[in-house]
Formats: sequence, structure tokens, C-alpha cells
Amino acid sequence: MEHDKDHPVDMRRPRTGWLALMLIAAIVIGLALIRLAADTLPAPTPPSEPTRTLGELDAAIARAPDDPALHIERGRLLLLVYEWDRALADFDHALELDPDAAEAYYQRGLLYASAPDGSNATRQRAIDDFRRFLDLAPEDARRTRAAEHIRRLEAALAG
Repeated sequence: MEHDKDHPVDMRRPRTGWLALMLIAAIVIGLALIRLAADTLPAPTPPSEPTRTLGELDAAIARAPDDPALHIERGRLLLLVYEWDRALADFDHALELDPDAAEAYYQRGLLYASAPDGSNATRQRAIDDFRRFLDLAPEDARRTRAAEHIRRLEAALAG
């Protein structure tokens, strides 16, 4: 097709057909990736965001001080705001109340693994807690993550 010089082709306008085709292809690929990811993801884990405020948890613990789940929940919240000592105290107390509280071991393992001191003793505590979690929670979806933490921490100890 020839164009005369009096009517040049406007090269600034994209071809809408190609853009639409590219958009559809991107959507199809995106949906396929989402489906693939959903098929390979582990089972759901406990919520990563606390559902109650610190004040609400303090009040709940005042009403039920022997409930290890409340101490674990408050410890998780305190861990998120980097109140290491208070979080550790809550996880320790939960384990005093229930020595088989797998969630307390997992959360305390996370605390030790991310502790600012990074000492070998702290790393070993994290490894021990993650191992205890693996023993107590054979069906938990976070088993792979706990095992990865153990491998990373053992490499740091070795190295």
C-alpha cells in the first residue's frame, strides 16, 4: 500500500489490535501463573497479622491468665513491634502453661532467629525451637519454612 507525501502515516498512534492482543496474552499468562502457584502453595497458615490490639490481649490475659494461646498471640504482636524481651516472656510463659504448644516453639524460634545479637547460642536456641515445632506439628503447613530456617541457621553456625 502506497502513501503519498501529502498524507503521511501517523506513526505515533499505536495499533490497537496489537495492544489488545498483548493485553489478553498478559492476562492469560498471569492467570496461568496464579493457578500454578495456587497448586504448589502449602496449606493456609495462621494469620500473620494480629486480630486484636495489645490492650485487648492484656485484658483477655487478665481474665484468663492460664490460656497459653493468649500469651502466644500477644507474643506474636510484641514480636511484630520488636519488643523482644516481652515477646520472649510471653512465649516462655505459654510453654510453661503448655509444654507441647507447637505455635509457641515456632514463634520463639522466629524470635531467636531474628534476634539482633545473632550469637551462636541464640541461633542454636532457634534451631532447637524449630526442631521441637517440627516434632509437635507434623501436619503444619509451615514445616518447610521451619526446615529452611534450620538449614540457614546451621549454615551460619558452621560458617
